[in-house]
Amino acid sequence: MIRVLLVDDEPNLLELSKDYMESMGGLDIIVVDSAPTALDILENEQFDIIVSDYQMPELDGIEFLKKLRSNGDDTPFILFTGRGREEVAIKALNLGADFYIQKGGTAPVQFGELKNAIVQVVDRAHATRELEKRNRELRMLYEANKVMSYTLDLQTIYSAIHHFIKEMMECDALIVTRYSREDDLIHCLYAWHEGEPIDIEKLPPIPLAPPGEGIQSETIRTGESVLLKDFVDKARKSSNVRYFVDDDGNVHEDIPEEEPTQSALIVPLKHEGVVIGVIQVFSERTDSYTDDDLRLLESLSVHAASAITNGILYQQSSLEAEGRRQAEEISTALLQAFEECGETVILSDRVGRILSASSPALEVLGLDESNGIETLEELLNALDIENLEGTMEDILDRCENGECSLPLMEIMKLDRGYVLLKMGEKTV
Repeated sequence: MIRVLLVDDEPNLLELSKDYMESMGGLDIIVVDSAPTALDILENEQFDIIVSDYQMPELDGIEFLKKLRSNGDDTPFILFTGRGREEVAIKALNLGADFYIQKGGTAPVQFGELKNAIVQVVDRAHATRELEKRNRELRMLYEANKVMSYTLDLQTIYSAIHHFIKEMMECDALIVTRYSREDDLIHCLYAWHEGEPIDIEKLPPIPLAPPGEGIQSETIRTGESVLLKDFVDKARKSSNVRYFVDDDGNVHEDIPEEEPTQSALIVPLKHEGVVIGVIQVFSERTDSYTDDDLRLLESLSVHAASAITNGILYQQSSLEAEGRRQAEEISTALLQAFEECGETVILSDRVGRILSASSPALEVLGLDESNGIETLEELLNALDIENLEGTMEDILDRCENGECSLPLMEIMKLDRGYVLLKMGEKTV
């Protein structure tokens, strides 16, 4: 059904036009007798098309069109003109009118021509808007994907996801989570609610719900996206852990009776075919989302999953590299101190990897860098110590508790997980 606003200062013609054209089917016509009245109505209502007479008091059809376009209203517009007023028609087209029709002829011919024009103009406008929408979607997707491709910083990735979603659909809250198969927990990576970021430390990990329970958990299990137009009904039937953020940004597990969230999009993040997390978008308005919104979020999630995976790997490798750098600094400082005082020491990490040894220690052991001894196990085996049982971790724990003694050595645990072995005076 096409909704038409028909504007003319002749009441009899208005009613005749309304009755005749609605009888043809497919049109819902609202009639008004002046352009100022039409402008007032358009402040609160939307129409598929406006049909206006040219000659009217107060504001004629051209002035009416000017007002519309200056107000940013791009509703399709058809102008009725008298015969011999081609200059008016040309002016209207130049000002943004979509079509014009000259008055005259029999009612069937006149109204048949008008209806055909209405249908054509509305169809063309819908097609144009759909094309503009698709172009904007592609442009925004391209920009978001470009940002995520050129960075390994997780906060930049989350910001790109958030910006895209805010621009393309309603979003009162957004949550990005990661599912860990190691501990079967869902961890919050990013959360935003009504214009403010949420401290994810306030959102502890939640367990994956049993099969058939928990909206997010089901998405992780099935890998299927969900569009919830009635989020409240679905959520209240779920027994899984949920959180509520109040107006002050505080997080609670108790959900209020009048739950603000009314509709939601739940989309899995898949990397190489495996679900690694979920994007959840929420609205406080019912029926906020369409299948097009779901499709768009799924398109974004493909690149987002890869970007988040790479960002997490980079973050982990950066932490490991920083740990190694600190280990080298400590190792260098310790050995320099022991070299200066002539101590025979070996520095290891907690799992038994030898980090370095002082020159006196290498001399006592008869070792050098070419021996290829890289772990304490290899070192102790090379010393041929009897009754050496268990892993290096067990041996270190037993020595610390006084349950095991190793000849020639005193073992001490240092901060940051390092182990220092100080050798005695006796040579091997």
